[in-house]
Amino acid sequence: MTREECRQLEVLRRRFPNWWFAWQAVQPRWHAQRRGDYAARPAVITDLRGSDPIELGLLLLRIPGVEPVEEPGTVGMEGEE
Repeated sequence: MTREECRQLEVLRRRFPNWWFAWQAVQPRWHAQRRGDYAARPAVITDLRGSDPIELGLLLLRIPGVEPVEEPGTVGMEGEE
């Protein structure tokens, strides 16, 4: 791991404290895994891998826009039997 990769890893860890990050010697080198209790959510992104730490960070910023925010069991349930 280069000094620059170490710096990028630390930046990711500071910017996204609810995620665990690792650098791996094989491709894809960058690995992000969500921390915390998310089992009760209807759908959740828990694991990401990529070859570019900047792109991985940009993807993490987009996650709130694609994950459901409704309570479990309420998505699409109105009027359905």
